[in-house]
Amino acid sequence: MDDLSKLPPDVVKNLENDIRRGAKDFDQAWSNALELVHKVYDVRKVERPLPSMKAAWNQYERLIRFAVDQLSKNRGADGPWRSTFADRPSDKAEYVKF
Repeated sequence: MDDLSKLPPDVVKNLENDIRRGAKDFDQAWSNALELVHKVYDVRKVERPLPSMKAAWNQYERLIRFAVDQLSKNRGADGPWRSTFADRPSDKAEYVKF
């Protein structure tokens, strides 16, 4: 039985191309690979999958790994794109407020 959630190959290819371009665009200050992937899905008007959408979720996970590879390749493995919310000093105070 086919999983109807699976994105067509041409859509996946477009998402990959946009991720590749986004990783090379130094005007964009991506906080992490997930931010880049989410932006690409939004720009392409592709709905992000739910974990229950097995095939689409697997594609989504693969695209996140692809974004990590592309950001690492284009911006360095230890670039600022690897920071997390709590790592950014300007956000740290907001993060720990109760």
